[in-house]
Amino acid sequence: MKWGMYHTTVCHPDTTERQVIEDTREYCVAAERLGFSDVWLLEHHFTKYGLCGNPLVLAGWILGHTKTLRVGTAVTVIPLQHPVRLAEDVAMLDQISDGRLLFGIGRGFFLKDFDVFQLDYGKNHLMMDHWYEIMHKAWTTHRTSADNEFVSFPEVEVFPTPYTKPQPPVYVACSSPSRMEWAAERGLPMMLDYLVEDEEKMANLQLYNEVASANGHDPDSIHHITTTINFVGGEKEEAVVRKYVSWFEKEFLRASELFSTSRRQTENYAYYQRQKESLILRGDWGTDKRIDRLMRISPVGSVQRCIDNLQRTVSLTGLDHIVIGFEGLGERNLTLETMQRFMEEVAPHVKTKRANPVQVRPVMQPTMDAE
Repeated sequence: MKWGMYHTTVCHPDTTERQVIEDTREYCVAAERLGFSDVWLLEHHFTKYGLCGNPLVLAGWILGHTKTLRVGTAVTVIPLQHPVRLAEDVAMLDQISDGRLLFGIGRGFFLKDFDVFQLDYGKNHLMMDHWYEIMHKAWTTHRTSADNEFVSFPEVEVFPTPYTKPQPPVYVACSSPSRMEWAAERGLPMMLDYLVEDEEKMANLQLYNEVASANGHDPDSIHHITTTINFVGGEKEEAVVRKYVSWFEKEFLRASELFSTSRRQTENYAYYQRQKESLILRGDWGTDKRIDRLMRISPVGSVQRCIDNLQRTVSLTGLDHIVIGFEGLGERNLTLETMQRFMEEVAPHVKTKRANPVQVRPVMQPTMDAE
């Protein structure tokens, strides 16, 4: 099993920005010391849901503070930057870290970002298609060009070339069937969201495997990532986690604007509006419902409950790389303590197993972050 940690740089109302920055360094250095294989840094703008506007900058800082830890972006919203600049920055970090950078990409979930940067969020899925192809060509042939509705430039040589061949590792945030198919067509591994239940993950993997195979890729050679939250403790700690997660969920719904009335006609986000309507009809929409589901499906509580929860996920899906968020306790010492307890008391008891070939129809939930 590979265990990773994701770090949101969330700044709760009772936390200072400086504390968040210092905690980021402490958590990542501790992750390396405790034996985590990787940490993942999120990108957000114009909200304390996450202070990091450029995870590649933060990744460079963390790579400099560590020696073996792999550092990923979860995700870099690639339509918000020029694709050649991204290709250069990723290749440079790949070089200076000796291949420790993991490049997670997505098209964006917070719509205000596109308003401010003067981009059409209704076309960001098309921009993502072009952006990836431009970067892929730059990394693999060291030359690239573009002539599309978003960007046009003649062929140029791109430096530096990547340390990792043929290109730095790329992961795709996937929370809709169309994005899963997009990743599968290119043979890129998925990052699955923590509000997705195990049965849905199985269906997502089945869809991916069918499309990947049809496009000449071996699904067994592609290793995906799934995310979750964790704390190891009792009822007192659970109450603290609920407090912080509640603020986090409310801020997500406010800041993303994805489900606001004014945004509901955005065609390339219609999938998420349909999912919201379905949840409302089932009486399963709202912050409290999301928190209840998150606490139910996540490894939170006693050591044995955490082990059982994670073992079920691994046994059903066959996934062997799980990335965990520990920030729900909201205080540095408590977070470091639960990270250590997890690696000492939980992680050693979760074993990889081959997934069962169960046929499940995909039933997606709208997710907190991602594509």
